[in-house]
Amino acid sequence: MRLYKLTEPEVAWILAHSLRLERDPKGNPLYFGRHRGQLFRVVVARDDPDYVITVHERRR
Repeated sequence: MRLYKLTEPEVAWILAHSLRLERDPKGNPLYFGRHRGQLFRVVVARDDPDYVITVHERRR
């Protein structure tokens, strides 16, 4: 979040308005969403949905 200067409310917005949902090999949900014209992937802990593991900017 710090790398992309995203606040917690901005990450919550990405999660609430995600374009698609996938799962990583460990079963953690991967949310894909747009914010400020950029596509982001947000990884959330499967056993604690309030815990964001990481946020990555995605390229097409």
